[in-house]
Amino acid sequence: MNEPRSVVALRMVGGVTEEEWRVARGSTASLLLAGPDAVVDGILDALRPHLREPIEVWNSGSDLVLSPDGGTGTLILRNVAAMPRDDQHRLCDWLAVAAGRTRVVSTTWHPLFPLLEAGTFVEALYYRLNVLCFQLTELES
Repeated sequence: MNEPRSVVALRMVGGVTEEEWRVARGSTASLLLAGPDAVVDGILDALRPHLREPIEVWNSGSDLVLSPDGGTGTLILRNVAAMPRDDQHRLCDWLAVAAGRTRVVSTTWHPLFPLLEAGTFVEALYYRLNVLCFQLTELES
């Protein structure tokens, strides 16, 4: 019998309990996935069927395009640590309008808190994105 993708994803990472995984799948709260890209990609793949449509994806290095009416079901921010400060402010303002309608799932391999302390990451955005936070690590063989 094949295991669900979510169970396979759980085995790929350390430090995430089955209860935390259940909350991540069922919640509408913002989720920050911090860890190696390969592990984060596995979690995102497993989460995708549980995310509200439409799903918009922002990748670092590309323009941040936000729906004018806040009608995005889920916004995935890939490598949010690399988001330019002007875009951070725009996103923070947009999230105030989209509150409750858009779930944000952010990814980073670089911890955000040191960026916050250095003044290169917007404090209000940090706390909006960091409602649920999973520090992901690859399990050792």
